[in-house]
Amino acid sequence: MPQIFISYGRADEVFCRTLSKDLDESGGDIWIDVDDIRAGEDWAAAIQTGLDACSVMILVISPASMQSRRVREEWKYFHSQDKPLIPLLLEPTPVSYELHSLQYVNFHTQRYDIALKQLISELARTGAQFTKPFAQHIPLPVQPPLPTGQAPGPLAMIRPPLLQSKAEYNRIENMIANIKQEVWISGISLNKVAPYRTLFSALLNQNKKARFMLVNPNNAETVKETSDYVGQETDLMWSRLTVCLNDLCKLQKAYPALVEIRLMNWRPSVGYFISDPDSEQGVMTVSPYFYQIDRINEDSQSNPCCDPPFLHLPQLTEKQWFDVYRQDFERMWSEAQPWECANGKK
Repeated sequence: MPQIFISYGRADEVFCRTLSKDLDESGGDIWIDVDDIRAGEDWAAAIQTGLDACSVMILVISPASMQSRRVREEWKYFHSQDKPLIPLLLEPTPVSYELHSLQYVNFHTQRYDIALKQLISELARTGAQFTKPFAQHIPLPVQPPLPTGQAPGPLAMIRPPLLQSKAEYNRIENMIANIKQEVWISGISLNKVAPYRTLFSALLNQNKKARFMLVNPNNAETVKETSDYVGQETDLMWSRLTVCLNDLCKLQKAYPALVEIRLMNWRPSVGYFISDPDSEQGVMTVSPYFYQIDRINEDSQSNPCCDPPFLHLPQLTEKQWFDVYRQDFERMWSEAQPWECANGKK
C-alpha cells in the first residue's frame, strides 16, 4: 500500500513528477494522481482511496496549489484525520492560517538535492518506510513561518535556481539591476536567471527588452545529448528545461512586445549574459560549460572559491572580444527556433 500522498497544483506537475520519481528511487512508496489513477477510473473515488490509504502527505506550497480547491480539500481532509502533513515550499505564497505554523521543507532557496534529503528525513521521522539507506535524521533549519493571506498573481510562479551559490546569486542580481535598455541571455536551461521575477518585471515595466535562449525541451535528441554532457539524468534535464521555459513564458505573456524566446536544437558550449549590447556601457558575461558542470556547481556550494570561471567583457575596454562573442550570440539567435508561448511556436 502507498504511504506518501503528494498533493499539488496542476501547474507544478513537472516538478512533482520528478519529486515522485526521486522518492520512489529512494525506496519510498508514493501515491500521486498522474501515476496511480487508471484511465476510466472515477477520479474523486481514486483520490479518496489514496488519501485513506496513505499515512503522510507532502503538500507542495505554490500559488497554483494554494489557489486550487481540490488541493485545499485534500489537505484539509488529511489534516482532519490527524495524519502528519509536511509542507514543501516550492514557491512563496500566502497560505491558510492552519498551515502557517507548520515546519516546512524549503525547496525554494535550497539546492534540490539538499532539500530532498531533508524531505526524506522528515518523511522517515513520521514512520514512512524507505528501502534504501539514508543518513540519520537531518534537523530542518530554522525558517520564518509561511505567510498567511491570499495568493499573488501569475508572475509569482517564477521559481528559484536549482543550483546557485550566494556570490553567484548576488552577481546575477547586480547584472540585472544595472541593465539600461536591453538584455540578451542564453544558456542550457537558464535555471540561474529565470528566478529573478521582481527584477525582470521592474526592467520590463520600464519598456526595456529581453531575449532568452535555451535548449529546446521538445527535442529529445538534444535533451539527451545535453544531459549526458553535464552528467545528469535525461528526465531531470527535461524537467528543468520545461519548468524554466514555462517560467519564462509567464514573462512573455505579461510583456509580449518586450520578451523574445528562442529554443536551441543543439547543445550550447557557452552561456551568455549581455546587457545593453548597442551601448558603449554594454557588459557581457561569457560562461563556458564544462563536462559534468553540475558537479562543478555542487562543489562550489561547499567551496566558494571554486565557482565556475567566466569572462567579464565591458564593451568600453574589451570591444574586440565583445564584438566577437556578440556575433556568436547573434549567429545562434538566428539559427534558434522562435517560440511564442501562446501557441508553442512561430
